[in-house]
Amino acid sequence: MSGVREVNYRVKPMSLMPMNPGCSESEPLKAEKTGDCLANPAQPAEPETVARVLDRFQPITLGEIEPNGYFSRFDNKFIMHQGKLVPLLQSLAREFRVLENKGLRLFPYDSLYLDTDDFLFFHQHHSRRSNRIKVRWRTYRDSGRVYFEVKRKCHNNRTEKLRMEEPAILETLEPRHLALFQSHAPAGTRLSPKISIRYDRMTLFAKQESIKITLDQNLSFDNTRDTHSLHGLVIGEIKCAQPRVPTCLLEILRGLAIRSVPFSKYAFGIGSMEPVKNNGIKPTSLLLKKILHEQQSA
Repeated sequence: MSGVREVNYRVKPMSLMPMNPGCSESEPLKAEKTGDCLANPAQPAEPETVARVLDRFQPITLGEIEPNGYFSRFDNKFIMHQGKLVPLLQSLAREFRVLENKGLRLFPYDSLYLDTDDFLFFHQHHSRRSNRIKVRWRTYRDSGRVYFEVKRKCHNNRTEKLRMEEPAILETLEPRHLALFQSHAPAGTRLSPKISIRYDRMTLFAKQESIKITLDQNLSFDNTRDTHSLHGLVIGEIKCAQPRVPTCLLEILRGLAIRSVPFSKYAFGIGSMEPVKNNGIKPTSLLLKKILHEQQSA
């Protein structure tokens, strides 16, 4: 498509330590051994932190990622309390690398979502319509790069994403932007900004398989009239070329009592903050409260 820059991400083949042989089907990933704190019982072990665990991951840089792969994928999301982030990362450190750029491993994201005045795209999601779309501007705050993006959920549950880079967020969409979504919306559809969502993301890439995991935290929502936050929670997503998540990853999540659940940041934000039909997000809201309560009671 003329003017469209499709930038996908797949890890290039590289020579690394072999992956656990059973990871693709049954054997759980093994957590990396940490330090020799038991060698001297007189010295108490330092408490683990996310930063300390991330330091044990091998890095992968933007230059090692080639533009073909994760913009056509199958997504599987999960929600957990931030208190489980350390043990989850410990379980993944041997088999995954962490994205690093200019010394950073945690990156701030801004997503400005567009919709019609009657929230067409929200209602498509709420009714679980196939071939539904979301339209947004995404800003990478660390670099200042801006992209116009369209995400489409296909009938076979595959997610496809198209995007083009722009120098800044534009007040008015131009024909090249409309071309990305006009086949999935009524003729003459007019879009305007509806909600801004901010969060911090770390991204992990499997060393031997086409698997990408994103972990988003410190989520905040702003519709210009009100704000809402999900502090204390992590929204994770496993992105695979195949529809089936490797059993080893599912076993890790189950072992940590991490719930796999459909979740849309946009749908949750609109359903929580706008006067729209929101029965579909009520179970998710109850689950989030339950996760926070369980962690506080632990």
